[in-house]
Amino acid sequence: MIERIAEAVKKALLPELEKLSARMDRMEGRLEELSHRLGDLNDQLIATRAELSARIDQTNARIDETNGRIDEVRNDLSARIDDLRSDLIGRIEQTNARIDKVHSDLIGRIDKVHSLSGGSMKCGGR
Repeated sequence: MIERIAEAVKKALLPELEKLSARMDRMEGRLEELSHRLGDLNDQLIATRAELSARIDQTNARIDETNGRIDEVRNDLSARIDDLRSDLIGRIEQTNARIDKVHSDLIGRIDKVHSLSGGSMKCGGR
């Protein structure tokens, strides 16, 4: 009797267990495929990250180089501006000195003309 019950349970459960086993095998296969695909994607992401990091490093190096050149040009221009400023200040001072000399000469001539003509008004002081 126990054997019949065991046989009946086997007949009822065994096909279901075989179906479940087959389904689990398929699911394990799918999981393995998905795991492989995710591994490939991860490898691809790592490679892309490495490539982008290298490109960012190159860009940063170019930026640093450009900043260095900008600093050189800025220093050169500042030096040129300082030289030009000094030169222009020197020229302005020379011009002012010549103007003062001409002014002084003209005042002297005017005073001389007035004194010769007998005029009482002097133009020397403004």
